[in-house]
Amino acid sequence: MKNHFRFLFVSMMLNMLVVDARTIKVVVASQSLQKITAVKASFSKKFPDDELVYFLHKTFSGVPDQPVGAVSAMQGVRNRLDSLPKNMVADYVVAIESYIEQSSSTHRWYDKGLVVIKQGSQEYIMESQSVFIPDEYVQLAQTISGSISEYGYSATVGMAIEKSFLDKNIDPNDWHKEVEFGNVSRQQILQDVLDKILHDEELKFLKSLVLIYPDFPKVGIAFANFLPIVHNSQAFRLMIDLLAQRYRDKNIDVIVGLESRGFIIGAALAYELGVSFVPVRKPGKLPGPIYSVDYKKEYGFDTLVIAQDGLKSGQRVLIVDDLIATGGSARASIELVRLAGGDPVEFASLLKVAELEEQAILSIPSFNLID
Repeated sequence: MKNHFRFLFVSMMLNMLVVDARTIKVVVASQSLQKITAVKASFSKKFPDDELVYFLHKTFSGVPDQPVGAVSAMQGVRNRLDSLPKNMVADYVVAIESYIEQSSSTHRWYDKGLVVIKQGSQEYIMESQSVFIPDEYVQLAQTISGSISEYGYSATVGMAIEKSFLDKNIDPNDWHKEVEFGNVSRQQILQDVLDKILHDEELKFLKSLVLIYPDFPKVGIAFANFLPIVHNSQAFRLMIDLLAQRYRDKNIDVIVGLESRGFIIGAALAYELGVSFVPVRKPGKLPGPIYSVDYKKEYGFDTLVIAQDGLKSGQRVLIVDDLIATGGSARASIELVRLAGGDPVEFASLLKVAELEEQAILSIPSFNLID
C-alpha cells in the first residue's frame, strides 16, 4: 500500500511538472555549427525546465564574407532577419554576424560578434568580447580577396590564418580557440554574449547598484564600488549564481582571489563550486615562504604575493577580482599562479574600464560579467 501511494505521489508530481513546463520556440537565422551550439547552450541554461524547440534557417547576410565594421555587421544581421519566413511564429529569434574592426586610437584589428535577439516587439543587441588580430592576417585576407571595400573582403581572416599555419590544421571558422589568438572557442565567445542578453534584466539590476566615486583614490581616477551588491542579499546571490553557472562545467580546481575585493567574490564562488580558495595578497600579509611579483597599475606601482604552498602542481586555476583596468594586477596574479605551479585558465572580473580595454589584453582568456 505504501508503494502504491508513493507511485501516485510521484505520478502527480510528474504531471505537475508537465503542466508547468512551457514550450519555447527559438528561431536561429543560421545553420552555422558554432552559432547553433552556442544558442542551444545559452537557452538551455536560461530555461532548464522548459521544452525548447529550435528552427534553423539558412539565411543570407548580403554583406561580404568578411564584414568590416559594425555598420556592415548590422546590415548583415538585418538581412538575415529579413530573409526569414514571414509567417514564422517564435518566442525568440536569434541572428549573429561576425566582423572585424580597426581601433581608431591604436589602429589594432579585432574580431567581434554582433548578436541580436528578438523577443516579441523587444530587440536586444550586444557585441561579443573583442579578439585581437595581428595586422599580418588582415593584410593577407585583403591580398587574397583582391578587391576590397569599406564594407568587407571576400576572403575572411580565418582563411588567411588557415593559410599561414603550415604546422597544424586551423579551422577557419574557429581560429579563436588557438593559443595564439586567445584560446577561447568561437562558440564560447558567442555563448557569453548570448548569456548576457538572456540575463539582461538581472545584469542591469546588478549594474544599477554599482556606485562611481570620481577622483578616488586620487584626482583623475573614477572608483567603481561594487560593495552595494554585497550589501543586498538578493544581488549577492544573483552575482554568485551567474558566475557559478558559467564556471560549473569548466573543471576548475582552485579559485584565486586578489586582495581585497577579489576575496569576497572568489571565496563565495569557491564555496558554490565546491573548490578551494587561495588569496593573492599585498606584501607583509602572508606568513611563511611566498612568491612575489611587482607590477604597474593605472595610478602607481605595487606588489602582490602568494603562498608557495597555496597551489598544487597542475591545478586549474580561475583568478577573480572585482575590476580590470590596465590589467597590471591581473598579469601579476597570472605570473604568481604559474610560479606556484598552478595552471591559470581564465581571469574573471565583475567590471572593466572600457577606455582601458586595449591595455588589458592578458596571456590567458578573460571574462567580464557586467559590461
